[in-house]
Amino acid sequence: MSALRHLHWPLILGLSALTLIHPLLNVTGVMARLRPAGPLLVTALIVVVWIAAVVRFGLDRPVATLACTGFVAGLGAMVAGALLSLALTGTPGPFLFPVGIVAAVAVNTLLGVLAGLIALVIQRGLARETVAGR
Repeated sequence: MSALRHLHWPLILGLSALTLIHPLLNVTGVMARLRPAGPLLVTALIVVVWIAAVVRFGLDRPVATLACTGFVAGLGAMVAGALLSLALTGTPGPFLFPVGIVAAVAVNTLLGVLAGLIALVIQRGLARETVAGR
């Protein structure tokens, strides 16, 4: 638990908030016009931003940072989806299907872990280049 305290929480929360673009694009109808590739493309762009931010800021724990980002993003997406659904349709949306909540949070967390591993590989490659260049 103490390891979590040493993570860069403002960045985690900011990167997690970026994933709220999904429900926003869904509600505005933009995502429907981008189908079938739109959701995957938007997710890929978000993950690229996650990786770039972690590499740019040179964080010590990229895997843990992006795993937490994915976890918080999954929770945030569920809450945002429920609030939007409640406001627009009068139903609590994702909270009607608890298994879906667990799956969404798990998938987002796994996505964060994979993005963190990619960021770690990039960081190590950049560190080697820096050492070799001296």
